[in-house]
Amino acid sequence: MKIKMIVNLVAAIMLVVGFVILIKPYWCEYQMKMENNQVIDEFIEYTKPVNTESYDSNSSQESYPKEKNESANPEKEHSSQAAPDIDAEEETTLPEKPFSGLYHQMQEYNRKIYDEKQSELRDAFSYTTNDFDFAAYGITDNIAGYITIESLNLKMALYIGSNEENMRKGATVMNKTSMPVGGINTNCVIAAHRCRGGFGDIEALKIGDTVKINNLWEELDYTVVKIIVIDPYDVDKIKIFPKQDMITLLTCHPYNVNTQRYVVYCVRSQNILTYKQNDSVQSSEKSPSDLSDSNASQNFTELPDPITYEELPDGIPYESSEQNIKSENLVRISGIVLTGLFLMIYLVMFIIKLKRRIAQ
Repeated sequence: MKIKMIVNLVAAIMLVVGFVILIKPYWCEYQMKMENNQVIDEFIEYTKPVNTESYDSNSSQESYPKEKNESANPEKEHSSQAAPDIDAEEETTLPEKPFSGLYHQMQEYNRKIYDEKQSELRDAFSYTTNDFDFAAYGITDNIAGYITIESLNLKMALYIGSNEENMRKGATVMNKTSMPVGGINTNCVIAAHRCRGGFGDIEALKIGDTVKINNLWEELDYTVVKIIVIDPYDVDKIKIFPKQDMITLLTCHPYNVNTQRYVVYCVRSQNILTYKQNDSVQSSEKSPSDLSDSNASQNFTELPDPITYEELPDGIPYESSEQNIKSENLVRISGIVLTGLFLMIYLVMFIIKLKRRIAQ
């Protein structure tokens, strides 16, 4: 009798452990989404110009009153605002807004790394650090904004510095790549883990999809123009492309193997002209139609040069992980359902036995 009870107890424990293991990725995704939503809500509060205080680059305190007719809702900020031109002889003049000192520091940083040809750039997962003191501006967690990819139903906080802690929490801006403020001669490389809640579904992203960056000052829209895979330390392919305003999404590949890097090039949407599709592109990728913006010249002090699909780097041969991901999800969900069913049956049987003993 005792042996039977021990066997039943062990079986129940194994079922519980198995259920926890199977459901953990979905629970982690839920937690990550909730944490990101909370951080993003707090960040949106920072962007409201009412009663906001900031520090200039010399750490002297300034007060920035709300501008006339200016919306306090950052979601209404859009990419029609002037993008900074980091090649201009004089620094772009920003209207009186919060955190202007930080804005100009980021512009200067972008100029500096471009002039130095990003000589210190390393692989994202070398866990580099943050070069800015956000705490001096009253901003917590080194958050510079958030990234939204509607086609993936993804919204993630954007942290400066691809260290382990930041990578665990959300998307990160790689050290020695451009800060997410836009402008000529910039390429902000955004790295995140290949996991649920992160860039796990990145292979569902297609050419022509939109990626949005909300920073402390405006919303910047970018369009996916090319997707490749590279070796982890082939950093030349994620450096700044002259006369371009870009972001590049970066994560591990293949899924759960992580020996390569999946790279998604995105160009500022005002700069989209016509992108040609190379014959080597996967059939799942779609070449965008003519997305030219007749008002683009109004949104840049200097318009970025047109760039074609063929002018962006080519990667190494690779296979899609999409089928592996679908298979894993199917197995995991099936396991959750079956394990949950067995647990329910076990619980019902235990309750029946308990009632019988009580009745006796």
